[in-house]
Amino acid sequence: MPLGCVANIADTRYHKLADDLKVLLTSNPSYDDGNYGPVFIRLAWHSSGTYDPVTKKGGSNGATMRFEPEASFGANAGLGIPRKVLGDFRDAKHPWVSASDLWILASYVYLESSNGPVIPFVPGRVDALPAEVEKLPPDGNLPDAEQGKLGEDLKSNFAEEQTACIAHIRKIFGRMGFTDREMTCLIIGGHAYGRCHPDRSGYAGKWISNPVKWGGREYCMLLQEQNMWRIVDGKTPINSSDKVTGVCPFFDKKTKTGQKQYVDKFNKKMMLFTDMALVWDPEFKKYIDMYAADDVLLKKDFGEQYKKLTELGCPFAAGGNKEDTLATMLRKISNVCCEVCSGKPTI
Repeated sequence: MPLGCVANIADTRYHKLADDLKVLLTSNPSYDDGNYGPVFIRLAWHSSGTYDPVTKKGGSNGATMRFEPEASFGANAGLGIPRKVLGDFRDAKHPWVSASDLWILASYVYLESSNGPVIPFVPGRVDALPAEVEKLPPDGNLPDAEQGKLGEDLKSNFAEEQTACIAHIRKIFGRMGFTDREMTCLIIGGHAYGRCHPDRSGYAGKWISNPVKWGGREYCMLLQEQNMWRIVDGKTPINSSDKVTGVCPFFDKKTKTGQKQYVDKFNKKMMLFTDMALVWDPEFKKYIDMYAADDVLLKKDFGEQYKKLTELGCPFAAGGNKEDTLATMLRKISNVCCEVCSGKPTI
C-alpha cells in the first residue's frame, strides 16, 4: 500500500518515491536526533513562505532557493544541508521529479511518518532555470524570531518587543492570506518539530520533549505554563542535558551579546519570542488554548494550512502561474519523448 500522502496519485512512480523518502529520513544516525525530517519541513516551509500574491514571486513552485541570493538569505542558514541531501537522492534514484515537488513531498512523507497529518500531495511544480532571476523573492518575506526592541538588560522595552513581534507575525502571514487561527496553527505545527542551532539561526535547543514526533499539543501546553520560562541572551553559558544542540544561545564575542530567547527552568527546552507572541496576544492565545485541549483538531487544521502554504503560487492552484502550467505540460511531453528514445527519464 502506498503512503497516504501519495495514495491519490495514479502514477506509481510517486508511490516508490515516497517509500524511498521514508527510508531516507533515518538514513543518517549522526544527524540531529537521527532524522532529516524536521529540516525537510524547514526547507519546504522556507521555500513556500516567501510567496507574495501581488508580485507572484516566491513560493514552492520553482525551488528558487537553489540560486543566489536566496540561498544565502539569513533565514535560510543551514538549509544547504537538506538541499544537498535531497539533491543527491534525486540524482541517484528519481531524476524525473522536479526539485520543487521533491522538497514538498519530503516534508509530507515525514509528517505522515511522525504521526502528524496525512496531506494529499499534488505534483506539478516546475523548477525555475538559473536565468529566471525574476522569480526569486526578496529577502525579508520569512518570519524573524525577534524584533530587536528588548534592551540588553533583558527587561527594558519589553512591551515594545511584544508589540513588534505580534505585528510582525500578522504582517508576514497576512501577506499570504492567513487568518489569526491559520497562522497560529502553522507556527505550532512548524515548531512542534526539530530544534534551533547556534551556527544557523543563532538560537539553540528544542521546543518539545521529542523533536522528531508530532507534539503540537505539548507545544501549546508548554506555552500555557508561562512561569516556567525565562529570557536568556547567551552571556552566561547554560548547563543542559541536551547533547545535540543544547540550550545555550549563540554568544557573539564581537558585540558581547547573544540572540535573545526563552529557556525553561530545567534548561531542556526553549521558545522564541515569536512563540511567546502566541500567548502575549489575546487573539492568538485563544487558539493556543483551543488546540491545547484538542490535538485532533490541531492536527487537522495544521494539515490543511500546511497544504495551503506549500501550494501557494503553484501552477495547479487557484491564482497560480498559467505560464508554468503550460511549462508543466510541455515538460511532461518532453519527458515522455525522451524516455521513448533513450529509455531514461529526463530532468
